[in-house]
Amino acid sequence: MNNIKNLHDPTLRPDFPVQIMAAPKHLYAKQEDKYIPITCLALLNNGTISYCMTVSDNGIKPIKNIEVYRFNRLTRKYTSQTGGTTE
Repeated sequence: MNNIKNLHDPTLRPDFPVQIMAAPKHLYAKQEDKYIPITCLALLNNGTISYCMTVSDNGIKPIKNIEVYRFNRLTRKYTSQTGGTTE
């Protein structure tokens, strides 16, 4: 039987990824003036979810910026997940 009340592992760092899953399609993070594709979501040991991107050596790293956008290919616009539309 699984213990669903206590998912925290005290032997791991709080920012250690416990589970990594694929991100939904057309999900981007905005850094400076560029939109970077979000490739996966990581559930961390402290219970938070981190957005991640793929780096050049096929590893993943968390994205520090939390502005998340969804790209609509029909309108060719990025829509903020918190509301509003940009370029």
